[in-house]
Amino acid sequence: MKFDKESTYDNEISPLITQVIEICQREGIPFAMTFGIRDDTETDGCMLYCSSLAYGTPRYPDLDIGHFQRLNAEIMHAGKGCTVRKEESI
Repeated sequence: MKFDKESTYDNEISPLITQVIEICQREGIPFAMTFGIRDDTETDGCMLYCSSLAYGTPRYPDLDIGHFQRLNAEIMHAGKGCTVRKEESI
């Protein structure tokens, strides 16, 4: 295993992400966040990601969700990710 930052994410980053999500929901701000939290590529060839996406909001119902989907797919492909732990999707 190259690195494992899942506990750091859970204990320090996730509470901040919760605040960011609340602000974005309140203000109608679309976003995409992906964190690589564990690299098991030496053992099982995968990385663990935690992603939060919000691309459709009542304020912007016609927003092109394809942009956010492509962005997340590119991040996952670049890291050869296998698993996504979903934090929150709006």
